[in-house]
Amino acid sequence: MTKIYAAASDPRKIDASDPRVVPLQLEVTSATSIADAAQAAPDVSVLINSAGIARGASVLDTDASRLREEMETNLFGPLPLASTFADRIADRSGVIVNVSSVLAWLPVGASYVVSKAALWNATDSMRTELTPRTVQVVGVYVGLVDTDMSRFSHTPES
Repeated sequence: MTKIYAAASDPRKIDASDPRVVPLQLEVTSATSIADAAQAAPDVSVLINSAGIARGASVLDTDASRLREEMETNLFGPLPLASTFADRIADRSGVIVNVSSVLAWLPVGASYVVSKAALWNATDSMRTELTPRTVQVVGVYVGLVDTDMSRFSHTPES
């Protein structure tokens, strides 16, 4: 049976009503959590990096902590995940999908854009390194997606 490993920082929020779904706890900013997920999911052939946060900080803030937090999740989360799973994905001629944002291409300011532009470039670098190993690397550049991050766009019900 094909497995679908669904990872979240709180795996209780994962709908596992489909018997193929295997919930995993994963915090992308934790090397220990990534190692634990890799041990629990030895047969991965497709990795979808979709974790993301938006703090909306100015890139000129003297306190760069919010920018650093975004970079930790939006860039430095996907990189070790790809590295950790690359060998097993290569063994299966699999795919790594990095979910970014169309904002990666637009100079609209703010820290989120910086982190997503960095992921865009990292995706291209991964593709260059992994193509000879028969790993397809794909960047997905989405617009506004209905997630907790997009709550600002919801209109109140009348």
